[in-house]
Amino acid sequence: YVAGLAVLTDDEADLGAAVVEMGAGSTTIATYSAGRFVHASGFALGGQHITMDLARGLSACIADAERIKTLYGTVLTGGSDARELMSVPAAGDDEIDAPQIVSRATIANIVRHRAEEIFEMVRDRLADSPFAAEPKARVVLSGGASQLTGSVELATRILVPKSDGSTDVKFISSGRLRCTQNAAVNLRNGLDAALKMLEQPQASTASIAAGKLN
Repeated sequence: YVAGLAVLTDDEADLGAAVVEMGAGSTTIATYSAGRFVHASGFALGGQHITMDLARGLSACIADAERIKTLYGTVLTGGSDARELMSVPAAGDDEIDAPQIVSRATIANIVRHRAEEIFEMVRDRLADSPFAAEPKARVVLSGGASQLTGSVELATRILVPKSDGSTDVKFISSGRLRCTQNAAVNLRNGLDAALKMLEQPQASTASIAAGKLN
């Protein structure tokens, strides 16, 4: 919800939009229509799962897998990727183990498989939300995992397929963050509301405790 306040313009929220926040351990979806927040959903898959896939697939430690994802993570493969090789240190503390030599294509395939799963789950959640009834609705990708090279192209192919197999995307962006005056005000109001919600249970607990003492 807060991410939507930060990245959407007033027009996008009025026409209909879905903000897909791709975090480390989860992906959340906030849907807006007629300028209002109308639906939320999510699931426990995110960028950390891509890191773990790389660690397992390359037999690398988690720190090296995260570095590989950050520097070379892509869901696109080119003709030269199979020929571009890189050295990956073996997992564990044994310095005797020789590093593995893997291709960029191998890395891209591991990343793409998990990214496809995430976007397919996003597609299914959007189909069950008010977003499906908005003919001019837009999708905005946000969060660290959305920064993977080619994520917009992959999302375009998976999220909005037409009957002939092609795609017709009104708008899709990756990692966009605005700080217009309206967005700043909306973000501040959203944070204030969230803080008040967190304070209410504490206030109630304090009142009960005071009553028991009296």
